[in-house]
Amino acid sequence: MELVIGAVISWLVAGLLGRYSPQIWLVFTGFFQPDLPKVSGSWVARYKEQNGNRANIGARESVKLRQIGRLVWGQGNVTGREYEVFDFSGRIFRNNLIGKYKVKGPGGPSGSGAFQVQISSSDDKMRGWCVWLDKDSDEIDASKYEWTRETNQ
Repeated sequence: MELVIGAVISWLVAGLLGRYSPQIWLVFTGFFQPDLPKVSGSWVARYKEQNGNRANIGARESVKLRQIGRLVWGQGNVTGREYEVFDFSGRIFRNNLIGKYKVKGPGGPSGSGAFQVQISSSDDKMRGWCVWLDKDSDEIDASKYEWTRETNQ
């Protein structure tokens, strides 16, 4: 009987740790990097996207990030489209934040994308690129992606 109970407990622990092992690893390894960038807080992210006339226009996102170790997650929305909430998830690798985002709720890949930004030494700016599937044109789009920490925190 003890063998069966031990096997069931081992199976449950392995199942949970197996599913969440990447996140656990990012949290755990972050505690051993004292110079790890700190990205928690409120950010303004800017990029360019095409409007209905295929002209590039500037877009602005408000994003709130949380961080434990090297694991980063948060939510944001594009100015003027507050009803559309995006979930952000990512990880810090050296001085880079590598992640993805998607429209919160049900739906396909439209409105989802990925990004990679380099974090400044003062942790107040991030610059890089983002790429996404545009829901209006049904095309893959990309832009420079510039984040600035909001100072009124």
